[in-house]
Amino acid sequence: MDWIDEYVAVGGWRDIFLRNHGIYVVDIRALFYGMVEPLVDEVHMAVDRIVALSNQNRRILVRCLEGRDRAPFIAMVYVSRRYGLPYEKAYELVKQRRPRTVFHWDWVDML
Repeated sequence: MDWIDEYVAVGGWRDIFLRNHGIYVVDIRALFYGMVEPLVDEVHMAVDRIVALSNQNRRILVRCLEGRDRAPFIAMVYVSRRYGLPYEKAYELVKQRRPRTVFHWDWVDML
């Protein structure tokens, strides 16, 4: 698990136990049609929810299976929306905090 900011972390399946430690866990696997593409409307709704929770000073773990593609993508959208950054800058921040991130620019194009 890697913290992207003071509220949102990115992780994988092993981090599910954090729910018992006061961290709200968002499993984002259902927001993607397989590993092929994000379901855009669902991505926006999930990020709205994550932003709302962070505005309430809640700590949130965004997780998928490995925490390499999908969860960092959602974290990038969150960072972009919360801090008003373009996707490229938001990606740089996520990649810096979660170095094993594998990014899919074609997913960004769908937004």
